[in-house]
Amino acid sequence: MRYRWDAGAVEVDGEEVARTGARFWSESAEVEVLGEDWAFQHGPSGLAAARDGEVAIALERGGLLASRWRMEGPSGATELVRTTNWLLGALCLDLEQRGTRIGSVAPAGPWRYRPELALEAGLTHAEAVFVLWAAYRMEMRRPGSRIAMSGYGGGASGAVG
Repeated sequence: MRYRWDAGAVEVDGEEVARTGARFWSESAEVEVLGEDWAFQHGPSGLAAARDGEVAIALERGGLLASRWRMEGPSGATELVRTTNWLLGALCLDLEQRGTRIGSVAPAGPWRYRPELALEAGLTHAEAVFVLWAAYRMEMRRPGSRIAMSGYGGGASGAVG
């Protein structure tokens, strides 16, 4: 399955699974995933996704310079492992569950960082959409990353937050 953002929606293999609105790439975003409302935001110790006011997905970094992040959600624990140098190159990640690679995040588009998720299995649609948003937020926090996002039907500034 391939998740990608296009014109205010996240599609998996061409089928819409989430409406993102114009602020999807901002510090906090409201997203509708298959009819459920989600709020993506920065939490006290990382990034989080809440449904009905309760945090359902949480992402924490292993340490200041760590290349691993741990995500807890409905599908259990998932590790996001950076596969590119922190200072050089756009953010690329592998996703692992119980030591097995289940997917990867890589940039899509020729001139800007827009993450795309290739997923073999293991995550709900809400978790996959959250991973796209989280990957973008991680990239924006990297030194020197100031990338403008745009697109028909919605977009946001990539200003560092």
